[in-house]
Amino acid sequence: MSNPLSPLAMLATSMQTQPGVYALLLGSGVSTGAGAGFLLVPAINLVVGSAPEAQSGVASGIQQATQQLGGTLGIAVFGSIISSIVAQTFAHAVRATNAPADLAADLGGDGGLHESIALGFPAGAQEQLREQLGDPLAGEVIQAAHLTFLNALDTVFTVAIVTVLAAAVLSLFIKTPRTKQPAGA
Repeated sequence: MSNPLSPLAMLATSMQTQPGVYALLLGSGVSTGAGAGFLLVPAINLVVGSAPEAQSGVASGIQQATQQLGGTLGIAVFGSIISSIVAQTFAHAVRATNAPADLAADLGGDGGLHESIALGFPAGAQEQLREQLGDPLAGEVIQAAHLTFLNALDTVFTVAIVTVLAAAVLSLFIKTPRTKQPAGA
């Protein structure tokens, strides 16, 4: 189900981001929450309504368990995709900056930095990089890290869209819910 506290979490995040980014996050979060709300009720109805009346409780339990498992697996799979893309592409992105070759190799192979980038590259990690490299070079490396993260997100969103479209096609083959029969029939 959609988390009603998500907009509040985005509001707290906005204190650390630029206003334009916050508006984008808020708009996408609200539309995602509304879309999930309009989608889940019919989906639950379809699953529970397809089961025999005596088994509707079991069907509801299976539907809830499947929903939880799907969310957990989705986060794990998408997180793995982001981590893999960051690990594969960040070294190349750093080599494209003005960093000396040995420093670029060190930064490109730094697993801790990869993890930080895959988690969205928080402000603390950026500040640490600024202290370590100095301002002009740190800015280039931070830009490379942001572009690497956005490239990974783009891939994850593409995979998510393809997955949703495949699920939509598969849903066309789901049995329609039973209709109530008249008492005398």
